[in-house]
Amino acid sequence: MNNRFKLLTGSLLVLILMAVVQCGDDKSTGGDDEATTLDNRIVYSTRYDGMFLVNSDGSGKKLLVDDDSCWAAVWSPNKTLVAFTRLISGSGYQIRAVDTATLDVQYVAYGTYGYNPWSPDGNTLVYDNNNSVNIKSFGSLYSVSVLDNAFDAVFLNNDTLIMLHYHSGNTDSTFIYKISTGGSGLTALANTAGYRFRLPRLSPNRDIIAYVRIHDGNFDDSNQVWIMNTDGSNKIQLGEIDGFIREMSFSHDGSKLLLVPDNDDVTRVQRLDIAAHTVTVLTDAYSEDGEWAVDYAPDQSKLVLNLYDGGVAVMNDNNTGAVDTLDTLGFAPNW
Repeated sequence: MNNRFKLLTGSLLVLILMAVVQCGDDKSTGGDDEATTLDNRIVYSTRYDGMFLVNSDGSGKKLLVDDDSCWAAVWSPNKTLVAFTRLISGSGYQIRAVDTATLDVQYVAYGTYGYNPWSPDGNTLVYDNNNSVNIKSFGSLYSVSVLDNAFDAVFLNNDTLIMLHYHSGNTDSTFIYKISTGGSGLTALANTAGYRFRLPRLSPNRDIIAYVRIHDGNFDDSNQVWIMNTDGSNKIQLGEIDGFIREMSFSHDGSKLLLVPDNDDVTRVQRLDIAAHTVTVLTDAYSEDGEWAVDYAPDQSKLVLNLYDGGVAVMNDNNTGAVDTLDTLGFAPNW
């Protein structure tokens, strides 16, 4: 009797577990291979099927947002949420965030298309809206307008922003400024007359700012790549790159920069070694229609990028071995 009771209890437990598994809301396309390692996951958009999460080896592909109007994904600091921009037909763009575990999507604010960086504590997003830099904290009902005539902002810390700012409507004269999230203490960090400053990018340790400097009006000429301390001191020119730099990002240890310059309507991903001031070309020519997105793996052995003929791929940092395509319809990846 006791053995039969144990057998019945065990069978009932198995049936309950099977029912729980079958009733789960599994939106992944990889089954048991679903992405689980935080540092190994890549998020990207597609032109037809929505926004996906995938492991760097192509396994564990998981649908995050079933909407092909979602782009510009940005990981939260703890890599549990992804902020993105969604096109609302006839109404502009919305900033939203999706939980990669529960797939819950929450509205953040209306804004302009672009990548929207997180604060270091993961509680706040900064975004552009009609040439104004704004912040929105999760749990808050309202956004805060920080500065007009400004864009391309990033958090220096939870209370301070680095951004581009222009004066009197002159968008051809953009300088790099620092300001508190409350809108006080506006301070110029790089504002040399006769130059336009672009792409302020903060190092992972948040102690160095990399940026691009070009002569006013000469966007297609060579672009200068510089670094400086976050107080504007110790400015150093790292090199001069042929073409208009479309995108730039730091490696995770802050020792290298990935560049995507556009020269005569073709682009090539390049790596700039900060200490040695040397540039290495990593890819063949890309078409002018590329999304220009490129990002390092956390261990820096590989990078993810858009292919010249469309798609998201992973390649070695030393430009050896195969280029592994993850999705032929993907674009705008973030590792």
